[in-house]
Amino acid sequence: MSQNSKFDIQVISTLEHFERASLLRNLSFTHGPISGQEMLHHTELFPKDKKMRKLIVQKDGVDFAYLSILEAYWADEADLISWNLSFDPAQITRQEYFALYEICLANSLELGAKKLNHWAESTQVIAVQCLRELGYVEGQKNPCTRLDVEAFDLQKWKDSVQLPAGFYLMTGDEVKEAHPDTWKHMFWRFEMDSLADVPLPSPFIETTFEKFEEEISGPYAHLMHRVFAMDGNKIASGSQIERYAANPSLGHIAISGTMREHRRKGLARILKILSIESAKEAGIKFIYTDNEQSNPLLKVNFELGYEHISDFMNFTKEVI
Repeated sequence: MSQNSKFDIQVISTLEHFERASLLRNLSFTHGPISGQEMLHHTELFPKDKKMRKLIVQKDGVDFAYLSILEAYWADEADLISWNLSFDPAQITRQEYFALYEICLANSLELGAKKLNHWAESTQVIAVQCLRELGYVEGQKNPCTRLDVEAFDLQKWKDSVQLPAGFYLMTGDEVKEAHPDTWKHMFWRFEMDSLADVPLPSPFIETTFEKFEEEISGPYAHLMHRVFAMDGNKIASGSQIERYAANPSLGHIAISGTMREHRRKGLARILKILSIESAKEAGIKFIYTDNEQSNPLLKVNFELGYEHISDFMNFTKEVI
């Protein structure tokens, strides 16, 4: 435990620490809850050759904020550090935010940062105001939307869920059964090829197959619901909704995508509709997602009944 002004700082290292950190994190991100066990699992998957620091900040002996500071291994930018700050938005002042930021900055510089990256949600008004005053540059904006699954009426779309000729439907489990030796590679290529065209603040870098295999074989893999349109033995399009282990009544769209050669055929819309029905059967009550504001899938989501609830805003700053 170290001290910084009126705060005490504790390095996170045990499951008990992660459980406490998850409570703070979920105060900031209410529609994407995570358990301490999940946080520990994701931390264990972080590349061993990359820098990372996770801290709990206490105020007057009470957990006040959670800080996550990571080398951005997923971006093709040297010395880029991505930091996240979680707290109860109703209990923080501007002065406290600036003080917490100084802790983030100091730790980021210790990890070798030359540029900082941070995502903030528009509902965190104090955070957004402070970042602007600190000289951060606003970049990509992703509208966050939510669908009330129980209110979704599949009958309204019954005439819109017929796949074009030459394609057929398979769930993720059916793909696994039909392709026992290659399904992992098929899922990997689908995700990498889809993500390659997703607007991102930094150039996309593929996850290695070995890393992807490690993730897809983990203890939370069963929470993913996959629906695919197949072209022969290849995935042409897909939609994946993941339930949150910490609250299985909530889910989020992990990825929706169509291979370039099959776009403009209506496949993404069809699979989104079918994946919503799959989510309803799994007991999911609300689905959340975010899309870069120029992404065509944002319009599709609005047409299906998703409502805009906030924006995820990307901020960057050169520090050296």
